[in-house]
Amino acid sequence: MQFPLVPVPFGPNASVEMPILPVRLASHKSSVQSNALVDSGAMISVLPYDLGLQLGLDWNQVPYAISLSGAMGGTAKAVVLSTAVGTFPPVNVVFAWSSNPNVRLILGQQNFFKEFDVSFFGSRG
Repeated sequence: MQFPLVPVPFGPNASVEMPILPVRLASHKSSVQSNALVDSGAMISVLPYDLGLQLGLDWNQVPYAISLSGAMGGTAKAVVLSTAVGTFPPVNVVFAWSSNPNVRLILGQQNFFKEFDVSFFGSRG
């Protein structure tokens, strides 16, 4: 299955094409459709705080705290969500549910890249 790179605004008069996938995330309470950045340099997949709330997650009930570094710095909680990409069957993906409201949904090495074979073809878009 192939997905085109998506132009994302970058500065006032420019954009950059990025590997963004439509995904369906599901918890035991709810599901949401969203767009996620596929980031081969990210160690872990990251779930924005507001998406976690939409999925019915309760920050105070998730016991596994972890730390995020870099631009996403702050506290996060480890959550496992059913994640569906395109027509592939859903798989469980571990996310760092970030308390930082400014992060984007990211699919990273652990464990998205363990579940899916990913290739980037930037020259072909």
